[in-house]
Amino acid sequence: MTQETYSSHQVAIILEALRSDFKAVIDHVSGVEIRLSREIQEHRAETQIRFDTIEAVLHDHTQRFKENGKRWERNEVRLIRIEDRLTRVEDRLVRLEDKFDRLEYRVERHDREIKTLPA
Repeated sequence: MTQETYSSHQVAIILEALRSDFKAVIDHVSGVEIRLSREIQEHRAETQIRFDTIEAVLHDHTQRFKENGKRWERNEVRLIRIEDRLTRVEDRLVRLEDKFDRLEYRVERHDREIKTLPA
């Protein structure tokens, strides 16, 4: 063999070894790519489920908040009416107390007059 042939032969062996090594690297990278792609898809699916859950909870809480707001407004109106009624009841109670005080005074006065009547 000549020097050129020997070198060409060595180059061919080296190239074949490199091809084999590159194929192994490409296969490994392809495997990593497939695994990462699968993990990304799984992560996306899990994330989507979590976002769907969060959106559902947010929607539910928003509805409840709106309903509670309406209920709060109705309760405020009811409270105002109750306060008005209570004020009227208190006013009546004050008037009744005044009447009772006057009546009590009259009864005491009549009792005194009855005691002073000759028998």
